[in-house]
Amino acid sequence: MQQLLVALPGLVLCRLEAPLCYANAQSFMDEVLSSVWDAPSTPRWVVLECDSIGEIDYVGAQTLTELADRIASKSVKLAFVGLTARVRGFLSDFGAFAILDRDNIFPSVDAAVSTFERLAHSSTAPNRM
Repeated sequence: MQQLLVALPGLVLCRLEAPLCYANAQSFMDEVLSSVWDAPSTPRWVVLECDSIGEIDYVGAQTLTELADRIASKSVKLAFVGLTARVRGFLSDFGAFAILDRDNIFPSVDAAVSTFERLAHSSTAPNRM
């Protein structure tokens, strides 16, 4: 259902290859949280590659906002790559962008990684990003 990769030190890349809905939201959350809590060192960013998420429901949107809150408690940012207009619209209608940062939405994995690296090199505090 999903792939979890440590793309760089401090960055975990996750790809969900299914709609995010009530049927898989909890297992998605568990796997992502496990990748954060069990990492040898806490990542600074979790990047969700979302181009395969063609559908999202209320529970899926709620899961993303809860995920963002929970990993923020460890100073980890949640970023998105490839959100379709449909999914972005649903998240906006749901009010998710009150919690999810629009500045952490990227058109490609390369753009997200470049921003992560740029911020990592310009940051003097380890978890400032």
